[in-house]
Amino acid sequence: MAAGRKEQIHFTISETDCRFDALTESQQQKIEIKKSEWGYLELAITSDAAFVQPAQTQITSEDFLGSTFVLKYIVDYDRMHAGNNYAKITFSSVYETKVLEIYAHKGEKQKSKEQKEHAKIRECQSGLVELYEAFRLKKIVTGVWANESVERLNQLHAMLPDQVMYPLMKAQALVINHQKQEAEWILEEFKREWPDHHTPEWGYYLYIMTLLEREPAYVDRMTHEIEMIFMKIRILLCYSGFFRFWKRNITTTVRTNCVQLRTG
Repeated sequence: MAAGRKEQIHFTISETDCRFDALTESQQQKIEIKKSEWGYLELAITSDAAFVQPAQTQITSEDFLGSTFVLKYIVDYDRMHAGNNYAKITFSSVYETKVLEIYAHKGEKQKSKEQKEHAKIRECQSGLVELYEAFRLKKIVTGVWANESVERLNQLHAMLPDQVMYPLMKAQALVINHQKQEAEWILEEFKREWPDHHTPEWGYYLYIMTLLEREPAYVDRMTHEIEMIFMKIRILLCYSGFFRFWKRNITTTVRTNCVQLRTG
């Protein structure tokens, strides 16, 4: 390489086309952008249609989490005309350009009570992910992340009372925010009412307990139990939707953090 010549930073997008048939409400979508090398990257992001609105019009390397950035964009039902709608989102750096082509057919708008609740659930789940990403990128402080996450988790638990993961996630947020008494109430209730000690939920509970009790012998014992649980159920984990995100992130976090606790 010639002296002083800068390494070209390339990027890819996770998809080049997206299709919506008979759309009846606005949709929030995501596309993953990956950069190939360490170094500075600046992307300009534009849409050629009013009904498609990227959350950001410019990003730099500082916005990436590792080598990945997830761009959110809205397909706005109210800005669509009847019939077929077409749009392009263009991603441009100084070296190259990528295009996401979008097709959307505007269907008849109908929103039942069940659809509204489903949309609210998706909004809360998406909000949790956004808060976590902002927290990891140090764009918000711990207290803001914890308080806003707890608010969304309370809403989700009210709509989906049988999903025990939401109270456990709330307990973890409370522990990290030094609200240990409130977290302990949630964990004690879960321990009383959850009979199966061979499930991901129980493994997650044990992990949160290691955040409360840092005594090395206890941490080692809990870490071993967690490892055995996830070893036995690894091929059985088949959650969909939001829980695919939970499985990928929480399961990895539990395993990784337990190793750190054991070796730290």
